[in-house]
Amino acid sequence: MAIYTRKRALLGGAIVIVLLAAALIARHIAASNAADEEAARDRARTDIVARGHIEPESRVLNLQGPAGGGVVQELKAGQGDQVKKGQVLALLEGNATQAAGVAEAERALNYSRMVDKQVAAGAKKADIEAQKSVIEAKKADLARTQNDLKRQEMLFGKQMISAQAIDRARTENDIAQAALEQARHSLVSLNEVRGVDQNVANAKVAVDEATLQKARAELDRTILRAPIDGTVLSIATRQGEAIGPDGIMRIAALDRLIVVAEVDEHFMPKLGANVHAVIGGPLLAQPVQAKVRYRGQEIFRQARPISDTLMGRDARIVEVELEPAGPLPLVLGGEVEVRFVAGAM
Repeated sequence: MAIYTRKRALLGGAIVIVLLAAALIARHIAASNAADEEAARDRARTDIVARGHIEPESRVLNLQGPAGGGVVQELKAGQGDQVKKGQVLALLEGNATQAAGVAEAERALNYSRMVDKQVAAGAKKADIEAQKSVIEAKKADLARTQNDLKRQEMLFGKQMISAQAIDRARTENDIAQAALEQARHSLVSLNEVRGVDQNVANAKVAVDEATLQKARAELDRTILRAPIDGTVLSIATRQGEAIGPDGIMRIAALDRLIVVAEVDEHFMPKLGANVHAVIGGPLLAQPVQAKVRYRGQEIFRQARPISDTLMGRDARIVEVELEPAGPLPLVLGGEVEVRFVAGAM
């Protein structure tokens, strides 16, 4: 009986020791959890929280058209279309007239270039050969008059002809001599390109080239082209409408999305180099880690209502661009919450 009583006492003592140990362990775990929660609250208090919005990396481009405005003559792309850089998106009023002006200027330039080549080439080969034949004929005519003059002089020496006859023969010989010299000068002229003629031809080409360049510039003002590869997001001006303050259309490259955080200017000094961001909000199924790719250097005034992510009204904010490590929903301008956390991702 004594032995049984002693065993029960030992068992009760063991149970008490186990319960005391369990209580100590539970107390230690609770204290540890409380410390972790307090540390988390401390981190949350030191984290920077800001509102952000989703943007394409290249940003949304608002295509306005020419500075002087105009009327849309024809749309070549619609909302949702994929476009390539340089692709024609719209034609503006006056496009047909300007295109005709370019065609006219091109024809004028082609003509002036042909004239320039003609001047540089000189006379045609057939004209030169014909002039050489004229010279040979003139030589033959001179030889005939020279022979005739010799015969007339011999007869005059024998007093068989009058002085008038010998004078007539000499005149014919002089005329033949002058005609031969003129033919030779004409051949030289055919083979020679005058510098002044070439300068005039070159100047005409330069003028026509400038005219064509101006016509093409005027034509380009009536053509709206895509500045990037991207997607047409919206059309602001339809066919036949005048271009308004919203421009003609908005396009963006949607292959790479970023988040632009609106950080209060007072928090910027705390946004050190060793900081990453966590992007969250109703638009995201789960938070997305992101790295800071650019810190803005300009302060903007944002008129916003009071909220838990951006204090006060008319906040002065700095834009900070974030590069997400995961996918973002394709909702341009969609608002997200950005929490900046110390340390690398």
